[in-house]
Amino acid sequence: MPRHRATITALLFALLPPATALAQPAHRQTGIYDARFAATRAQTRPPIATLPIPAGYTRAQIELGDRIFHGEAADGTCAACHGIDARGTGVGNDLSVGMFLWSDGSVKQLARTIHHNMKTVLGQDGKLTDGDVVAVSVYIWALDHEPLNQRVALARATKISGQ
Repeated sequence: MPRHRATITALLFALLPPATALAQPAHRQTGIYDARFAATRAQTRPPIATLPIPAGYTRAQIELGDRIFHGEAADGTCAACHGIDARGTGVGNDLSVGMFLWSDGSVKQLARTIHHNMKTVLGQDGKLTDGDVVAVSVYIWALDHEPLNQRVALARATKISGQ
């Protein structure tokens, strides 16, 4: 019974809107993302060639993390909830704007959060090894640290239906 409670609690918190009241660094206040359009916007897979690499990690880890995130390796299911563009959906928060609900945004803390979610949200764990979890964490970190001008260009290129 306690395991079900944890799963239900995790699902309820995943459905909450992003905590926009939290202070954000100025470079994160872009106004690009609007939760009302998460389910209806055309989603574009972020290009990975120019994503920044966190210290101590590699471009190969970003590439593997991208493939796992989009279900092309290790039976990853991340994009199903967080969107192809990682900008969130009705059931998964935006991973590209530095507003992490359960992490400080470091690779280590992102990996901890993914491990926790793999245990509590059954069926969303794919076949991820510890190395796969690190790769996805590096990919998410890179998306979050993508230069603002690239994020703005991608947002402008993305058509939002219903406007």
